[in-house]
Amino acid sequence: MQKVSAITSFLIASLIVVACGDFSDSGDRVRISITVNPQNSGTVLSSGGDEIGNQVEFFAVPNPGWEFAGWSGDQESFNNPLSFSLDGDLQLTANFALFRNDYRFDLVLTDQQTSVELKFGQIPGATDFYDSGTDLEAPPSPPGDLLHAWFEGDERKLFWDYRNAFSPETVWNLEFENGVGDSLWIEWDREIESLTGVVLLTDPDGNVLADMTVDNSIVIHKGELPSLQILYMNE
Repeated sequence: MQKVSAITSFLIASLIVVACGDFSDSGDRVRISITVNPQNSGTVLSSGGDEIGNQVEFFAVPNPGWEFAGWSGDQESFNNPLSFSLDGDLQLTANFALFRNDYRFDLVLTDQQTSVELKFGQIPGATDFYDSGTDLEAPPSPPGDLLHAWFEGDERKLFWDYRNAFSPETVWNLEFENGVGDSLWIEWDREIESLTGVVLLTDPDGNVLADMTVDNSIVIHKGELPSLQILYMNE
C-alpha cells in the first residue's frame, strides 16, 4: 500500500493543472508562462519540469461548451498534447473556441419500389425541438403497403429534423413501416461545414451498423430491425 501511495504522489506531483501559470527559478531553469484564451474557457495540464533540455508536454482541456483551437506564442501548433524540448523561457497560450457543429445529411430509404427522403443534422439556429421553417413535418402514412419513414421526436413525425448545433450528444429515432419485401436500402449524402465527433447509425440496442461520416449506404432487413437510431457523439 505504501508503494502504491508513493507512485500516486509522484504522478500527481508531475502533473500540474494550469489555468494561468508562471514558473521561474535561477541557473538552468527557465521561466514558463501559460495563459488560456479566452479566460475560463479551459485549462492546461503540463509535465516535464522547467529545466533546460527537459522534454515537456502540455495538454489543453476545454471546459464544457468549448473546443481546443490551437497553441500560440513561442509554439504554434494544433497538436494536443504538445511535446517539445525546453531551450529557453517559454510563453505559451492555449486557445479555445465555442463548440459548434454545422452539418447536414440527406437520407434516402427505399424498398426498390418506393423511396422516402429525410434530412437531419446540427445547424446554427436550430433547437432540439420542432423549429417551424427549419424542420418539416411528415404527412400521414400513405395508403396500402407503400413505404413510410420518419424521425420520431418532440411528439411529431418529421421528414426534416435539425438539432441544436451546440449539443455534445444527439439521438434521432428513425422509424419506418410497410414497404415491399424484407430488405430496406438506406443511402445518404453529407454536407459538413464543422463536425467534431462521429455520426453513427445504430440498432435500438446501440450496436453500430455504420459510421455515417465514412460510409454512404447500408442494407438492412426490416423484420430484424423494426427501427433505427442515428447517434451523434462528441468524441
